[in-house]
Amino acid sequence: MNLQTELDQERVYWLQQQPAPASAVERMAMDYLHHAGIEARAVRVGERAPGFRLADRDGRPQSLDQLLAQGPAVILFFRGVWCPFCELTLRAFAEAAPRFAALRSPLVAITPQRLPLSTVPDPFPLLADVGSHVARAYGLAYDLPPNLKLLFEQHYQTPLPQLNGDGGWTLPVPAAYIVGENGQVLWAQLDVDYRRRASPEALLAWLVSHHRAVDAPRTRV
Repeated sequence: MNLQTELDQERVYWLQQQPAPASAVERMAMDYLHHAGIEARAVRVGERAPGFRLADRDGRPQSLDQLLAQGPAVILFFRGVWCPFCELTLRAFAEAAPRFAALRSPLVAITPQRLPLSTVPDPFPLLADVGSHVARAYGLAYDLPPNLKLLFEQHYQTPLPQLNGDGGWTLPVPAAYIVGENGQVLWAQLDVDYRRRASPEALLAWLVSHHRAVDAPRTRV
């Protein structure tokens, strides 16, 4: 079963569990994100990827430069493992991690949630973006509107300020990037509907079909 099929099944189950008012708030939130222009302002193909240096679950710093020294980097942004759609996505990429390694493409996932995230397998690094500074640099971060905050508190019982450890109500739009060894974004996908995600197969297919391009020597700046 591919990732989007799993996500679609989870969406059906999720909608069945949701009271109608909660579903209405979710729809309004997606409209809010669409009109906020996040998809237009986010880092896109051809632009330089903002650098970062974040700690993994063991507290070890990981930087974009370190990743690019190994090959074209695959970077995932996700909301947190409290989100079932994020957890399904991370598990799919965990299963595909050996295939990315075989292509010399380091894979990392960035979240505003505090680590450790013990429910998720870790064949690749999960990095803590406390305060969502990296997500903001990529144009992906947004602050939850009041009606969505209320939904998280009362219905989802998901206290984001505590989970994220920064006292704020900020999340990233889920996104996936491939960054070339020269720091340029080669492939990107994001969607304000967090129930739709880039699949491991899509990124792997791109890496395989463009292997000569991504193997080009890194330019110095």
